Amino acid sequence: MLRLGPRRLFKPLLLPSSSVAPGRSLLLSRRPYFSSPCLAATHKSRPKSRVAVPRKSIPPALPPSSVSTEPKHPLSSQPTELHEDDLRTPAASSSVSTEPGHHPASQPAELDLRTPNSVRNQILFAGFVVFDVFLWAATRTNTEIDQLVDKLAPDGDINALDNRTLGQARAEEIIPTLVKWGALISRMTQNLPEIPRTVLNESYLNAAKKYAEAPGVTKVCWGICAFNTAIFVAWRIPRLTGFMARNFVHRPLSGLSRTLLTSVFSHEAFFHLLFNSMALLSFGAASGYYFDKQARSSPHLESTAAYHFFAFFVTAGLFSSLASHFLRLRLYNLAVSRLTTLGQSGFRPYIGGSLGASGAIYSAVVISALAFPEAHVSPIFIPISIPIQVGVGGMALLDVVGFLRGWRMFDHIAHLGGAVFGVWYYLYGPRLWDSWKAFAGSLFDDKPRKVRRVD
Repeated sequence: MLRLGPRRLFKPLLLPSSSVAPGRSLLLSRRPYFSSPCLAATHKSRPKSRVAVPRKSIPPALPPSSVSTEPKHPLSSQPTELHEDDLRTPAASSSVSTEPGHHPASQPAELDLRTPNSVRNQILFAGFVVFDVFLWAATRTNTEIDQLVDKLAPDGDINALDNRTLGQARAEEIIPTLVKWGALISRMTQNLPEIPRTVLNESYLNAAKKYAEAPGVTKVCWGICAFNTAIFVAWRIPRLTGFMARNFVHRPLSGLSRTLLTSVFSHEAFFHLLFNSMALLSFGAASGYYFDKQARSSPHLESTAAYHFFAFFVTAGLFSSLASHFLRLRLYNLAVSRLTTLGQSGFRPYIGGSLGASGAIYSAVVISALAFPEAHVSPIFIPISIPIQVGVGGMALLDVVGFLRGWRMFDHIAHLGGAVFGVWYYLYGPRLWDSWKAFAGSLFDDKPRKVRRVD
């Protein structure tokens, strides 16, 4: 359950010759996040050994170009091998080369493409998406309920119905379609030898049975995993690398709004996708069961929590993206302000980009822990079982430490934002969902929806 982020918010700072005492190194390492560059400039620099560590980085949003490995500063005496953590040239005097073969680490400081309206546009975009997805989910839920009630209780007596009955009726509606697909597969494989024909038909039969019996939320999780896999495949196509880096990685300095959402479904590394998919299938189903459980005590019938869960997932992902976006920008602006105060306005810290669904998944994990405190979980690759609340608390503590220490392997701010949203939605989400269904009904229903008695 990961959301990848830049390794560090700030890069080593290259100071002009007037700011460096004779005999001192030009490389000043800074503490990420809370130690601003101006504080680093007041400490003695320490020589650091550079050990090459293989690691995956997010592809650059700018076109590739070539770069020389000669030192760029006139005071440097030895050639320097460029890595992602190497020096950034002053923003005021740097230019981006567009020649082939350029490594992302050798780019100059990130371009600040924000406009005065960027913050307003991003907030409006997030609000528009949340409003639309919840309204769509509530409308779809109401429509299915009306169709099932008309079918099962034509006399209008809904007190004889419950959510379980509606859910079973909804699952049965897909059976004719599955049977039709099975007949098509049988016709297509009739000329094959007996063994492969039998294997294919039985495999489809087992898969169709599992799909028909699966809860609606589980099907939504399968769909999200399939969509995430398609995005991952797009990352593997060289011709699409630039497009994916521009549109499926959220970079706070880009000023873009759409990447707040698209980055939630984007995974550039295989194991990143694998672990997030495993967590979503497990905790997504658990949180969906909690939504179903809450719907049973509501005076409004509900055949499935699938649409509710999808709206929750999208909103949780947007909230975690916004939390990461605004806090990282706040730290960036503070660093730039301190640099300007020191007269180093030509330098800019590095903020990078992030992607992944773990912020939304974190919300589902927190809801599962609060709804089922007696449950136990087993960490990946560790054959032990621990209480779910202990595990979630440990993960949250690790993210707090990672945030304070400036660890940049994962986007710890997005993780914590997802956790906070999960707590809030556990407390207020079910009542909010009932309000959305009532609001959608008042907009699109021709006749008032009947309310059942709840014991």
